[in-house]
Amino acid sequence: MNSEIKPSRRECERNSLSAANLLHGVEALKKNGYLIVRDVLPREHLMRLKGILDSEWNAFIQSPPAWRGGGKIIGHLGLIPPKTDDFITPEILCNPIVQSIVNGVLGEVVCITGIGGNVNMANSVDQQFHSDLDCPQTDKLMVNIPLGDVDERNGSLELISGTHMSGATGEQRSLRANTANGDVIIRFLHLQHRGKRNPSRHPRHMLGIWQTAMSAERQKTEPFSLAPQTADLL
Repeated sequence: MNSEIKPSRRECERNSLSAANLLHGVEALKKNGYLIVRDVLPREHLMRLKGILDSEWNAFIQSPPAWRGGGKIIGHLGLIPPKTDDFITPEILCNPIVQSIVNGVLGEVVCITGIGGNVNMANSVDQQFHSDLDCPQTDKLMVNIPLGDVDERNGSLELISGTHMSGATGEQRSLRANTANGDVIIRFLHLQHRGKRNPSRHPRHMLGIWQTAMSAERQKTEPFSLAPQTADLL
């Protein structure tokens, strides 16, 4: 099953997928463990965010003490983005089209429990395949938002389809999640994946939004902390 959808112009204007597109997205995500939603986020805003993070990155690498450590060796660092209303907007945090797919998999009541991401440094090396959880948990999804166009030239994500079901790679073939500015990757956290080498001269930034299903039977997970003027987005 093809694991991507491209909302039509009308769907984007209405902020709502057709029943057929929504069903395909939900079923592909459940079956393959990931889904790429094409051209669904505001491109200009994402490029502005990229500019902010590029500036912060350039300031960061000027400080030798902060530059030392394992991240310098493997080339993949954690990212803590600004949590203010000029950065975290409704279109980014809870895009209606993306959220309809998340709800189709996790249920109607979902809590956003964190926002972070990673930086794939210039001239990095391949990570090992890994999952973000020690054991399969079908009540959690990651929404990854690459900032700018991402492919083999600057370290796009590599995934192994279906490994969210068993966790074993076996003979399954990997694939590159190449994306254009405005695309979103939704994946199960226990899907096997890795950051690939970034052969370019510039860092590749990617945001990550953690989404967790809520139910009356489980204790509520507290949402992550936002700046006061942004908290009402949740």
